[in-house]
Amino acid sequence: VKKFAAMMVKHHTEAKSKQGKLMDKAKLSPQPNPMSEKMAKDGAAALENLRGATPADFDKAYVALQVKEHRELLDALDQKLIAAAQNTEMKAYLNDLRPRVAEHLQGAQTLGDQLAQPKTSAR
Repeated sequence: VKKFAAMMVKHHTEAKSKQGKLMDKAKLSPQPNPMSEKMAKDGAAALENLRGATPADFDKAYVALQVKEHRELLDALDQKLIAAAQNTEMKAYLNDLRPRVAEHLQGAQTLGDQLAQPKTSAR
């Protein structure tokens, strides 16, 4: 889980940096909207949930959160964001981002499946 979390931090930092550069270049600024407000609210609630998790439950809660958030982002990309992007470079960025989000979702699901397996004791 720690390795996956470190990868998430690295990839999300890279994506946010690239997105920021594209927005600056195109002179775009993020506008509050129902989707961004919901994501911010859900993110704050998820962080509180993780803070309240016991050490034994933290990994499962973190991975479940990653599955949920990546699934929601993938749905948003497919149903709204890519089609709504009017800037050619931003649309290309979102299209390039989609497979990585799908890869992260698959990785989180696999990790969640592994965490759900009962631990076997060595005899």
